[in-house]
Amino acid sequence: MRAWQILLGIVLLGGGPPVVARLMVDAPPSWWAPLDGEDAAVQATAEHVEFRLVETVQAIRDTDETWHVRIPDEAVNAWCAARLRSWMRSEPDRGWPEALSVPQVRTTPHRVQVAVHSTDARGPVLSLGIVPDLQDGHLEVHLAGAAAGRLPLPAVPGVLARVVAGLLGEDVVSDPIVLVFDGAWMHAAMITLVDGRRVELLDIRCERGAIIIKARTLPAAVE
Repeated sequence: MRAWQILLGIVLLGGGPPVVARLMVDAPPSWWAPLDGEDAAVQATAEHVEFRLVETVQAIRDTDETWHVRIPDEAVNAWCAARLRSWMRSEPDRGWPEALSVPQVRTTPHRVQVAVHSTDARGPVLSLGIVPDLQDGHLEVHLAGAAAGRLPLPAVPGVLARVVAGLLGEDVVSDPIVLVFDGAWMHAAMITLVDGRRVELLDIRCERGAIIIKARTLPAAVE
């Protein structure tokens, strides 16, 4: 079944007119405003954000000391626009899908909204709401709504991945962004630094326009 058939079926089951649905799909979210990764100001912001975050995470601290870092949306969006693709290319067997724009985020007190578009500007802007949560030593992402343009989609595992693959191409179906759309993303809440010390994530909280992370730095594990 094609993505448009799935979308149309969703609308008809909900009783909405197809013409209105098509207009909603074609309209991007009101907050969608992609940055130019080649812009000098955007690049400067991205470099500053990366430097400050690395400096904060790698700082020498007492073991019992907890610390916080606030990451505003402006910083995330600038870094994604200017640095995400090159950073992912430096990681073995990883890379941001060429079929996708880099993501843009908007944080509210209850969730993080993430939006992407096809790089050839065909099809709608796809967005989803995610709620980060720390459980049993893992950072989990829970789905909290999704949309094609401004048309709400059911956040049902399996359905969203099929819609994304149909709209953006089957070649992205196994990439991380689709795993997030499918509600299947999880990562250990422990980060190992280059000197062996470990950063344990203790809490992650959303506020309007920023994410706040609480963590502590632990000594290197004894082998």
